[in-house]
Amino acid sequence: MSQSRRARPRARARLRVWDVALSSVFVLVLLVATGVSALVSLNLPMAASGCGEGCSPAQMQTGYLIALVLPPILAIVAIVITIARLRLRRIAYWVPLVGTVAVGLGLLLGSWIALSALPRFLTF
Repeated sequence: MSQSRRARPRARARLRVWDVALSSVFVLVLLVATGVSALVSLNLPMAASGCGEGCSPAQMQTGYLIALVLPPILAIVAIVITIARLRLRRIAYWVPLVGTVAVGLGLLLGSWIALSALPRFLTF
């Protein structure tokens, strides 16, 4: 009777080879997107050359730093979560895809903050 009351060890989930392969490819896509984001954000200070009266240099610097620092941080977080989910044998291919979108949104956020410091940026 004591045999039936013992907890049986849970079997680990099977390793999904397709998930590991897709996650690896999508992590590479995430790294390329992060590199492109870094290159674009390094060119962002050139917008200050058109800065005339009424522009905010502090706001431009803040946007530049956000566009430069936020995407790599988001990429690292996505890669760590992907590795953790793969180790736990849970489906993880979607995490680098969400990370790639987050990298793009981080770049757009920083660019918007930096370029909104120019008073005549979107006026015609």
